[in-house]
Amino acid sequence: FFRPPADTTSELATIPAGTIRVELRDPFAHPLASHAVDLGIVRQSIAKGDTHLHDQATTDAAGAATFAGLEIGSNIAYRVSVHESDATFAATPFRLEPGKGSQVVLHVYPVMHDLPQSTQVGVQSIVGIEVKDDRIQIEQRLDIFNGTALAWVPHDVVLRLPEGFTALNGMQQRSDIGVDAVSGEGARLRGTFPPGGMPS
Repeated sequence: FFRPPADTTSELATIPAGTIRVELRDPFAHPLASHAVDLGIVRQSIAKGDTHLHDQATTDAAGAATFAGLEIGSNIAYRVSVHESDATFAATPFRLEPGKGSQVVLHVYPVMHDLPQSTQVGVQSIVGIEVKDDRIQIEQRLDIFNGTALAWVPHDVVLRLPEGFTALNGMQQRSDIGVDAVSGEGARLRGTFPPGGMPS
């Protein structure tokens, strides 16, 4: 299995307060120059609701991009993301701390849509079943692990459900990964499955 390098988010006193420095790397830790980086900004307010803002920068020859002059506060969260083909790679949302900036190291992978027979992508499943008065409710967790150096973006991959199923609800995640109901068929996978996630 390919062992992907870790994405990291670090608070550093050497980076000015209110600044996010992003370093983009390929699967083998080489810098990615001239690549667009998106910064999502969420300002939370009980009175006014959440406000979503967006900024963008481009990496330099060293694969680095900088966002400066950003607000600091417990009600403001930042999310760094990158698009490659139809894949999305993103860091976990975080907040800026007073007196420090943040450094985000994010890896970007080539994309595959079809799975060759020899590819190392697997699924681990945990299933729970509850019998109701007039139906059976099934909860299923799927852990998909990818042992290649490519990101898998499935196209029209449908997990078949029993004939006559009445409803499908997918858990909301902080990523583009999820399932969509396909009437009469089952659950269609969507999102970006980067390398990693192999069970220990």
